[in-house]
Amino acid sequence: MRKNKKTVTFLLPHNGAVPAGGFKVVYEYANRLSADGHDVNIVYPCSIDHKFGALRFIFYFFGKSYKSTWFFLRPEIKEILTPSLAEKYIPDSDVVIATGWKTAEKLAEYKNTSSRRKFYLIQGYEDWQSKKYEWRLINTWKSNLRKIVIAPWLQKIAIDLDQKSTLIENGLDFNYFHLIKPIKKRAPYNLCLLYHPDTRKGFDIGWQAVQIVHKKYPEARVSIFGAYRPLLKFPNWVVYYYRPPKNIHNRLYNKSAIFIAPSRIEGFGLTPAEAMQCGCAVVCTDTGGFRVFCQHGKTALVSPVDNIQALASNIIKLIENPKLRIRLAKNGNKYIQKFTWERAYKKLKTTLGLL
Repeated sequence: MRKNKKTVTFLLPHNGAVPAGGFKVVYEYANRLSADGHDVNIVYPCSIDHKFGALRFIFYFFGKSYKSTWFFLRPEIKEILTPSLAEKYIPDSDVVIATGWKTAEKLAEYKNTSSRRKFYLIQGYEDWQSKKYEWRLINTWKSNLRKIVIAPWLQKIAIDLDQKSTLIENGLDFNYFHLIKPIKKRAPYNLCLLYHPDTRKGFDIGWQAVQIVHKKYPEARVSIFGAYRPLLKFPNWVVYYYRPPKNIHNRLYNKSAIFIAPSRIEGFGLTPAEAMQCGCAVVCTDTGGFRVFCQHGKTALVSPVDNIQALASNIIKLIENPKLRIRLAKNGNKYIQKFTWERAYKKLKTTLGLL
């Protein structure tokens, strides 16, 4: 048994039923902490502090639908359903980590947890729910929680707010996603992108750009994947993959020559990073999260946010210039190798005082 065994608790904003990049990061850290001998709890509130939390608790508890079925979690990890994030529902812990601004707001209020044990994993600037709550969001950045940010653009926000933070860029699973099909042997007309109903992901922009490309090159074929059932009917030159399993997800990245990432805002941007792991050339928008690994003309082609024509032009440029596509794909695949979970986890343990 580990001599300095600690109890670490993650506070999530809701249940883990639907795949999400931010949850994926938390689950990866949870697994590694558990494998290292620590006791790990993941708390799912039915509501942060809503009066209907108790009713939802009964529904989720008996249905077991609050747990993650899309990501393997070590059996030693405790997934705990609570009516709310009131401190009385939270296990006694050596470290408590908030993972969203509303969870951070609650953690800052806890009286029985010292500030040195309170952490705030910031994976984005969460002002999308409503601008009228932005003052509350900013207050969580200014709280006594110890901040961990996943990208330099988020660290700059912390600096601008006169706050200290620790930068820990996300790691990637190179056993899950990896290059199988040689980059040179891929059909240049094979495109890939993520479907997501959240407007922040910019699927509407990506889809319009893809249609411009297909009009010029009818031989273009598109693989689209996502965690949600699409709200539109795709034409026969598109194949949609709903929550693809590991082997199919890896295969569709590997058969694609170009991955399109049209987001309006991203904390880090896991899908283009995964595509780079698999040898895709990336065409993306100029958001803070993508800038971590997407450098225009070096590892990707980058266009302004919401500029449909510029995004389409970059896709067409790679279709028409195989040498450029192959160079960017190779550069991206090489550059992305440094984002290992081993590096991220070591820095997390140091930050949490668990070494």
